[in-house]
Amino acid sequence: MDTGAGQPVQWWWKKPHVCLARWELRDAPPLNAGQISVGKFDGGDWWVDHGGFGCRRFPDKNTAWTAVRRLMGLHDGNWVQVPGDSERRSPLRFDGSRTLYSDGGGDMYSHWGRAKEKRWNRYSAAIAAGTRLRHSEEHPAMGGYVTLSEYRDPYDDSIRFVVDDQCDGIPDVNDYPYRNKADRAYVSAVWSHASRRFPYVSTDVPKVPADSRPEPVRYGEGGSVILDDSQARSYERSWRENYSS
Repeated sequence: MDTGAGQPVQWWWKKPHVCLARWELRDAPPLNAGQISVGKFDGGDWWVDHGGFGCRRFPDKNTAWTAVRRLMGLHDGNWVQVPGDSERRSPLRFDGSRTLYSDGGGDMYSHWGRAKEKRWNRYSAAIAAGTRLRHSEEHPAMGGYVTLSEYRDPYDDSIRFVVDDQCDGIPDVNDYPYRNKADRAYVSAVWSHASRRFPYVSTDVPKVPADSRPEPVRYGEGGSVILDDSQARSYERSWRENYSS
């Protein structure tokens, strides 16, 4: 949270708490979203949860409400109050994972309001400076990749494990607090894009179709892939087997 107030609370949903009020962002520009929740812990402290900046603890109601107003001011659009027991919508999931960026929306990027470019640039730089742990490279006809890296969060200094899925022209970047969860997500992402027609150039996931020497790919007008006769026959056979009635 760029407010400079309150203390971050890790795994806050595991602590006894109650949500007293919730607001949702409406009439916002495209690719912008937001939800803010405020409530109390059993000990009497207040908390504020925001999908882009996480949850923070405050000593009293006044400081919590000041933080709510400051967060609202980061966004263009209208904030509408909804019941405190309504559905929580956040890219910060209860298993500790987060969607940092996704073309499909529902990510932290869309929840950062006017701070989105600054924060995404810092996350991108931190991920690039991290340690690559696993990598799968798609066939040139597809042009994507899936990478698992370890990096340090630029805002809270925690160690995170990020799966950067750049396949199918739809970027999807998720990170996790633990390596085992990230490994499972990485393997799932690699398999979701596996194609025997266009195997990966390289992959460290067993049994995924891969060929370190893919056939040259020719491109036609508009970037379409031109298949040679054997590729065309293989494609037609695959299409009949999977899609024809």
